[in-house]
Amino acid sequence: MTDFYFVRHGQTAANAAGLKQGTINTKITFLTETGKKQAQTVHEHFDISFADRIVASPLQRTRDTADILNQSAHLPITYDKLLLEISYGNWDGSKNADLEAEYPQVFDHVLNDVLPSYAPLAHGETFTHVIDRLIILCLLRRKSIRMKKSLW
Repeated sequence: MTDFYFVRHGQTAANAAGLKQGTINTKITFLTETGKKQAQTVHEHFDISFADRIVASPLQRTRDTADILNQSAHLPITYDKLLLEISYGNWDGSKNADLEAEYPQVFDHVLNDVLPSYAPLAHGETFTHVIDRLIILCLLRRKSIRMKKSLW
């Protein structure tokens, strides 16, 4: 049986500013000092040496998070575009609060985040597409690499 563990990247300046970072890969989406400390905390409290490998998104924030988590285990790391964050299309880089004010009908006002119905307005990636990418990734990885456990 193959086990997959998913770990989210640490905080970025875009997160702190309330921006939709999506697939943007610029300095504002790199880990902040807080984000590095968050990843370090996970490293200190979650021993990943049980895993066979790390598979990460090619975005710098996830690369840096994976490197911090992998300080002691020294697992092989591969990068896969199927793990990219959702693309919010034209909304990538926009302030979440501004979008919520302008398009309240496509926001969950408790989570302050988009509903699946946002995609046509923003020309963004659908939630279904993101789920399909992850299913494909898991099936491909499980089939091509007979690994016991993988950290993503």
